[in-house]
Amino acid sequence: MTTRNFFTGSENRSHVRWLGNRCTVLLTDVWTTVRCGPGSLLVTAQDEVRSMHGIEAAVDLLLADPCPVPTDAATHLLAALAQDNSRNVVGIERCSGVQALVDTLRRGLQGEEEDAVIVAALSTLTRLAQHSRHCRDAVRLAGGVSVITGTLAACSSRLEAAGEAAACLGAVATENLENQVAIGEDGAVELLVRAAEASSGCRGLQQRFLSALWSVSRLHPHNRMRIEEAGGAALLQEVNQLGELHDRGSTSPLALLSAATIGFLCYEACRELYAQVRALFA
Repeated sequence: MTTRNFFTGSENRSHVRWLGNRCTVLLTDVWTTVRCGPGSLLVTAQDEVRSMHGIEAAVDLLLADPCPVPTDAATHLLAALAQDNSRNVVGIERCSGVQALVDTLRRGLQGEEEDAVIVAALSTLTRLAQHSRHCRDAVRLAGGVSVITGTLAACSSRLEAAGEAAACLGAVATENLENQVAIGEDGAVELLVRAAEASSGCRGLQQRFLSALWSVSRLHPHNRMRIEEAGGAALLQEVNQLGELHDRGSTSPLALLSAATIGFLCYEACRELYAQVRALFA
């Protein structure tokens, strides 16, 4: 799949500006339509948005240099479209979505993005990384490992963003030795150890950090040594025990609740979203 950049293409500039403004309005309206409370992302017309080139529109907006408008609508829309939809995940990856999301996180490190945008970008990268090894390699090749590690460091006092950064590192590291090496060299292991120790009073959040530690050390013995050096033998044992549970296929109630939440659909959001996408490309 190839994609035309709506914002830097060679077409008539007035047309590009008009289409860019239409995309911005659409993405903002779509996000307003599908947002059903803080943190909720409910999209029922995911396939229709893809067929109407909504993924390309959102990615092109994030890739534009300089970025012409606030990026929250585009980032949140990509996060919603990637929920439980492998075709949309492939579509996002094929049209340079990994690079667009890494660039969004990079702007976040410069203080140019809100926490909600950072969390949405991290969650989308997590889904991309969970989908295939090719996506995990793409994150590393786009410079994403150091950016995600930097985001984890910057968000150490902001629990939701820190937890998403840890989950993203864990997904990127899964069954990927090259990524585990890069994560260790960037100092992420020590950050995850400190975060796990600091979140001892919140078991659900601590599990995310421990799970990430297991993923980043499974194939790389040097990272296991880093865990022991930074957190002691007891922490390493806890990480290993968690890994054994993962290997046996145990599922936590928190994971089941998350899956059930993602599964909810909203009929009104579907109808409104489909109408707006059709109007843009009519």
